[in-house]
Amino acid sequence: MVNNVGAHPGQHRQGVGTSLVVHVERTLRSEGEERARVLIVETSSGDAYETARAFYARRGFHPEAVIREFYGLGEDKIVFWQSWFEANRSA
Repeated sequence: MVNNVGAHPGQHRQGVGTSLVVHVERTLRSEGEERARVLIVETSSGDAYETARAFYARRGFHPEAVIREFYGLGEDKIVFWQSWFEANRSA
């Protein structure tokens, strides 16, 4: 299990995050549906994380859950979800 992955702020908008996510997706997909059906990512609802949320949306992740005030008063955790197999997409 990987807990944290990210690009240094000085390397944002340079393809580093995309490369990391593509590598994780390929690795997990190669494991097959029985071992890796979905990918879950989490980020903050804070203004500083707007680019992260937009990044995940562009990569095909969908908001799945909000955990209110997880990080503090007025700052929620946003959980994004992505499935790679057709059976999971229709659910």
